[in-house]
Amino acid sequence: MFAANLAYADDRDLLLTTLVHEYAHMLSLGADDTDASAVDCDTEWAGAGCLLPGSDLQRFADRFWSGYTDAPARDNVDADVAWDVYQAHEEDFVSDYAATNVSEDFAETFATYVVEPDVDATDSVVARKFAFFDALPEYASARDRIRSEFALEGRTGW
Repeated sequence: MFAANLAYADDRDLLLTTLVHEYAHMLSLGADDTDASAVDCDTEWAGAGCLLPGSDLQRFADRFWSGYTDAPARDNVDADVAWDVYQAHEEDFVSDYAATNVSEDFAETFATYVVEPDVDATDSVVARKFAFFDALPEYASARDRIRSEFALEGRTGW
């Protein structure tokens, strides 16, 4: 199920970013990505079951979240906790909301990957997260389609 508050529909950039963020959740939390019957997870909690080990979101978690000793709980939604993690690792996240949990980091990073101009090809964590999406045809082609449809190619800023 997908829902969006159109109260902010007059801000095209914010609406597009929100829709792409939510689309990332849909792409990463499909039926083939989770075990809905699982209760105790060795992988990340997906809100209704556990992520399967080979799922894109679990691979993202393994690659980008496993090294944090101060990572929030898998199901964190507390903005204050996210802010603390963000302050400790600001260079690793595209926004403070991305530090909420793995799923929000995935969606926020994907939205930024799609709608923002290309980041410098430096060896930053954010650049490596973008490269993660580049290496997955489903996400890279979604980026190309969305950027083409909304004339985002060649943008140099918002």
